[in-house]
Amino acid sequence: MEGFNIPLEFGGAFLIGMAIGYFFKKAIKIALFFAGMILLLLISLEHSGIITINQNALENMANSGAETIKSSYDFLKSWILNLKTAAAGVGFMAGLKIG
Repeated sequence: MEGFNIPLEFGGAFLIGMAIGYFFKKAIKIALFFAGMILLLLISLEHSGIITINQNALENMANSGAETIKSSYDFLKSWILNLKTAAAGVGFMAGLKIG
């Protein structure tokens, strides 16, 4: 298949967007992993009778975490859009997809 080389050219804005999107998704996955591990530990300690979990406080904490993630996403999205190139937005979405 001679002559079938397709060059891949990425601009700087695309690569910046992709790196930010990739990191954002990986960071959320890691945070959710540790949050799940901590919740599993707390539930097992409550089941054993060692501690008592305040369900309202736990729900408020989860809502606060969700709001933090949403505000971080909104900030990154607005920052990417301020680069004024579509490539940065496409790169950000590509980074979220592959992350």
